Amino acid sequence: MGNYLRFKKNDKFNLNIEEGSFVTFLSKNNNYLLNIFTCLNKSSYLTINNKRIKNIEEYDIRKNISYVLNKDLNIFTSETVESEIAYSLEYIYKKKKDIQKVILEKSEIFGLKKYLKYSPDILGSSDKTKLKILSNIVFEPKVLILDNILSELDYDDKKIIIKILKEYVKKGNIVLNFTQDVEESLYGDKIVINNENMIIIEGKTLSVLNEDKLLKKLGIGLPFIVELNKYLIDYRIIDKYELNINKLVGDIWK
Repeated sequence: MGNYLRFKKNDKFNLNIEEGSFVTFLSKNNNYLLNIFTCLNKSSYLTINNKRIKNIEEYDIRKNISYVLNKDLNIFTSETVESEIAYSLEYIYKKKKDIQKVILEKSEIFGLKKYLKYSPDILGSSDKTKLKILSNIVFEPKVLILDNILSELDYDDKKIIIKILKEYVKKGNIVLNFTQDVEESLYGDKIVINNENMIIIEGKTLSVLNEDKLLKKLGIGLPFIVELNKYLIDYRIIDKYELNINKLVGDIWK
């Protein structure tokens, strides 16, 4: 798979993202990057599928890139959950029966089927977050951007959503997860750590997490399971990383 998404500011901020990537952006302030993606930062440029985008509003953006932002979590355009999802599907399907079929199928997968006739405003935070993600992924944009949104999910809902996102990436799509929670880095295959308009480090997830001194200097800890692995490797209890906690326990007791 080739590079699909590119954005550039200068030699210190030049990033290419391949199809089928799940990238975690770890930063306390990701407004700079989000402004690049929405073309608000005019001194930078964004390239989608080799086409430079000067104005996000003039581009057929919905099939290429979609956003789920924490600041918009309580903003809905429709009176019911069903119509909120339908609004996104009207872009693709012309027939109501086709839209209804997709709504029933996807709402079941997302655990929202029982709320279809409810107002989105009465949903809890976790269900609102699922609805926002569903409404933005249901028409399968090539790139899905999440801005500090996964932290709003409860434990069970997070397992559902991560499974959905990983399947979405396997189809060749891209997930960009902006977060301050290092635990979320384990969901993806790549980490980018930036400080406003400078990329400090980027690379495969475990490769970046192995940069202990740099992460400590940046005030970033390690995910619990990674820290545990390092401890066990140091004491020669295991000889390689195992990030699945159940398998790790099995390895310890062999």
